[in-house]
Amino acid sequence: MISRYFWVGLVFTLLQCTALSAQTNPIYARARVLGSSFVPVALEKILNQKVTISGVDTCTEYRIGEFLDYPQFRDTTAYQVCINPKYIEIRSSSVLRHFLPLDDQEDGVMFSRKSKIKRRIEFDSVKNTRYFIFEEISHPENSIILDYKTKVTLYEGQKTEQRRLFDSEVLNYIENKEAILPALVCRPDYFKPGDLIQFTIDTKNPQTQEWESGFALTHKLLRIDTVESGPRYVFLNQIIHLNEQFVENRDTLFLTHFSDGLFIGSNIGMPVAYFQPGLRIVNPETPGFVYYMQPMETPTLPFLEASAKSEISVGEESFPLFVYWNSTMQSPFRWMVDFPLPWRNTESLRQTPVFISSQNKTAGKIIDVYSSNKPFQLQQLSENKKAIQLDFNNTASKPVNLNFTVTNSALEVQKLTKPKHKIKKGKTIIELEFPNKEPNQYYLIKVFRETAKNQFELIYEIPYISRTDL
Repeated sequence: MISRYFWVGLVFTLLQCTALSAQTNPIYARARVLGSSFVPVALEKILNQKVTISGVDTCTEYRIGEFLDYPQFRDTTAYQVCINPKYIEIRSSSVLRHFLPLDDQEDGVMFSRKSKIKRRIEFDSVKNTRYFIFEEISHPENSIILDYKTKVTLYEGQKTEQRRLFDSEVLNYIENKEAILPALVCRPDYFKPGDLIQFTIDTKNPQTQEWESGFALTHKLLRIDTVESGPRYVFLNQIIHLNEQFVENRDTLFLTHFSDGLFIGSNIGMPVAYFQPGLRIVNPETPGFVYYMQPMETPTLPFLEASAKSEISVGEESFPLFVYWNSTMQSPFRWMVDFPLPWRNTESLRQTPVFISSQNKTAGKIIDVYSSNKPFQLQQLSENKKAIQLDFNNTASKPVNLNFTVTNSALEVQKLTKPKHKIKKGKTIIELEFPNKEPNQYYLIKVFRETAKNQFELIYEIPYISRTDL
């Protein structure tokens, strides 16, 4: 199992490897093939560099430290990169490793072996960056990728091993010595009923590459149950659709506090004891090994782990933040230590805490739908055992006639006791009752407004997951 996850986690795409990354995150990972798996062998950090110019050659010598657990280095080596208008030469500890002609196709050296080499240039229109890609013609899996502008090595790979530049946001933290001191990962004992945290969720428009606001997500602690393993925290999830201006209640979220960790369901876990952040190679065969973050996974081969402590601002207040990533993951988890509900940011989705209420303190500004000046809006979804409830607010003088349909995950239309409703001026709560309503079931609710006699337009289409704790 680890082979697939390691490959996903370690093989960062070229879109993530920019010249800026090479300068700010000069850390490489070396991996070796074991069967069908890529297993990390060592990590490398560029300690310093020296540039010399001789004629038309510009050479940069890199001193590289090798380590298994940052920042404890065990060895150092030297890499030298010489750039000439006609070629790029890379030496490792004075041994010629690559001689890469800048012609499209030419004789050269790759991995210290004479080869027929093909060169091409790829352009990333999103980051406005070019890359040199060199491949051995007889074995195209043997390749090396360099940044076009700086000629910094981003990747070297052949059948038996690979070397890749890291481009993970976690590494931006661990350069700070304070970030890798022992840290408290989470404090679930801070929770009390009524505490809540709210995030905005932005998505990237694939055409414009601009971030667009779409949702606000709120987690609110409903109650604390006592179970055999320890306290269990029951949260209600609400999603505000910012454009349509309504609140969608989702299923409850359960956090269970065991003696050694806090677990969300059985999929994500966080230790409640102090933790040593940093960057390291982790071997699951180590005595006492515990895999908290994704306890349902069963890694068997070594993988990479990076974590750090930091701070995050909500409004005018700052809160301790913990960031965690390993190579079984595509992107890092982060969470506030005092409100440990993890979230992830990716290249296409960004989640930002904007309001927190905990321990009788508040920070930031909460987003709600009641401040909207729309004349007609759906403000809230909730439910009981028999029906889904919808709260409407109509500030117009005329009533609004609505028709509803509810479909389950099998695309079966539910028979509503009353599918048509008239919403008068003011606030109105209606119930969509149907006899076979089930817990933990996906429903799609469609709301139609009457525009003329027997003519309706769709104004809301709401996915909904019924709750299990009613």
